[in-house]
Amino acid sequence: MLFCLVMLSNSSESVYSTDQGYNSLLPRYLVRYISLARWGFWIIFIIDGLLTAFRFNRITPYHGRFIIFYGIMLLSALTLVGEIRDPLVFNEIFRYVGLFAITAVLPLQLENYTLRHGLDTTLRMLFFNVVVLTAVGIAATLVASGFSFRYTGWVDNPNSFVLINIFFIVIVMANYVQKTVNKGVLIVTLLFLVYAQLASGSRNGLLGLAVVAFVFMLRSGVGLVQTMFTVGLLAVGAWIFMEFGPQSAFRITDIDQEDPFAHDTGRLALWRELWPFIKQKWLFGWGVTGRELIGLSGNSHNMYITLMIFFGIPIGIFMGVFYIWSCVSGLLTQRKRENKLSNVSYLFSAYLVTVFFTMGFEDSIFGIGSPWTLEIALGVGMVNMLLRSETVFELTGAKEGKAPAMAPPPQPEVWSPDDFR
Repeated sequence: MLFCLVMLSNSSESVYSTDQGYNSLLPRYLVRYISLARWGFWIIFIIDGLLTAFRFNRITPYHGRFIIFYGIMLLSALTLVGEIRDPLVFNEIFRYVGLFAITAVLPLQLENYTLRHGLDTTLRMLFFNVVVLTAVGIAATLVASGFSFRYTGWVDNPNSFVLINIFFIVIVMANYVQKTVNKGVLIVTLLFLVYAQLASGSRNGLLGLAVVAFVFMLRSGVGLVQTMFTVGLLAVGAWIFMEFGPQSAFRITDIDQEDPFAHDTGRLALWRELWPFIKQKWLFGWGVTGRELIGLSGNSHNMYITLMIFFGIPIGIFMGVFYIWSCVSGLLTQRKRENKLSNVSYLFSAYLVTVFFTMGFEDSIFGIGSPWTLEIALGVGMVNMLLRSETVFELTGAKEGKAPAMAPPPQPEVWSPDDFR
């Protein structure tokens, strides 16, 4: 429920492009109260997560890598020169204290929920949230623009939407693999999410979709007939979508008609403008307030450039590589200890792989209080739980309110798809 409330509370501040400018979907006074409530949900999340943390004897190396990354960011924020009363200094310290706390406790909170209720119940809970939030997104888009613009669900930016939607797609795929929800419902939901991804007109989103789809086809365990049927539905649907769907879908392949340095996103032009600032302080960077110091309003649309602005070229590159390693290590670790839950783990690991790919065009991992932050933390928690060598959950999950049976540590043998049926 908290997951759904945090995600929905962000929709209150969503604005949609219209001919008249930008308009919130809700009255200003209501937006303010909901925004305050959102931070209340986050505080409850963190407190509950801290209490949960005591149930675990250790932090795994996989989880620890993300904690180290945000721990370095926090230490950098604490060394800022200036008064704590300075809004710029206070905001950055608050940002990285929050990101460190969220990364440290929310993955353990998800693990604890799954330990008590079972993996199947957890996946069904997440799927329920996907359905609710997708329905809200359809209604919000109809009210705001009647689908006459790029589809953005219940947020105000198509690039933010596709990063959220990829996580939703992975949740649906995981339920499909575990057979926790009616297959027909899952297929219909998955098709809508895939076509909504195309309607956003985001090339970044298409890249993420390709990554998780590739892993899903490898690890779904479905038969050849089912695979061909699903691929056929997607192909026919894609053709219909391109023929009769929104014009925004054509934007994905409409590359040649854009000036690479002056097209609508302006990313290449922005990166070219930022490079002189990076070279100016190439050794130690501008600090975590660097974007404000160089007069950059908003993000740099590239996490790796942002890291070089913060820390300089040598340390910035190291931090970028370390984050990539943190995301990829789930796939590599799982490969060494295959078990009956590997297919689910691979899917959420694939989602985190899309994170470091898409961060070549965004720097959302530095945002706090956003759905994107919550999804990364939940993704880390899901992978971390399934990688714990001492804990293997039953395939069928546990009954509500009962702890699942625990199995011995997984053996090194590799499981075949037939074992999952």
